[in-house]
Order: sequence, then C-alpha cells, then structure tokens
Amino acid sequence: HMSFEHNEQPTGLFSDSVSIMALVTMWGWDEVQSSKSRAVFQMKNFHKLAEDSAGKFRIIKTKSDLEQYIMARQKFQNFTGGFLGIEGLHCLEGDLNNVDLFYSYGVRMMATN
Repeated sequence: HMSFEHNEQPTGLFSDSVSIMALVTMWGWDEVQSSKSRAVFQMKNFHKLAEDSAGKFRIIKTKSDLEQYIMARQKFQNFTGGFLGIEGLHCLEGDLNNVDLFYSYGVRMMATN
C-alpha cells in the first residue's frame, strides 16, 4: 500500500532486492544494511565514472552545466552527460538532513515512488 500519508515498506536486512545485490556484488556491509549508504556509494561511482571518462561524460548539476553541455555537444558528439536523481525516498532513512547530503553529491531531483 502506497500513499503520501503512510508508506508500508518491508523492514529488515534483506527487505529489498538492492540490499541483496549489494551483498552479492560485495559493495560493503554498510551498503548492505543502509539504503542511504547504498545511495552514497552509487553517487560516488557516478562521479568516478565522470572522472575516469577522459571528458566523455559530464555530470550536470546546474543550468550553466546544462547550457555548456548543449553547446559542446553540438561541436563534439563523442560524449554524454547525466544528472543524479532519486526515485523513492527511503534512502533518506527518515532524516531530512540527508537531502543536503545528497545535494552535495549532485542530486538535483527527488521523487516519491
């Protein structure tokens, strides 16, 4: 049952398939136990992808980033860009301060599922 007033989620260590994937792919115990830690882990990997791409992948965080990407893409088509968004807010783990944490990693969109 899903609503804005109340969201019934299974609880416990393996309450979702992502925690199982985190365990199987050996992300680390923090990532297995915490949806916030899994989100941060994935955000760090997104940034590493950009860093390791030799300029072929850009993270878009601002309107200016988007405008620069569009102009550059018209000249050079051998790269792409992306932005971070979160669908399903359980990674906040009930703490609205995590919005600021995720914003610092570049998250620019959050939505309920």
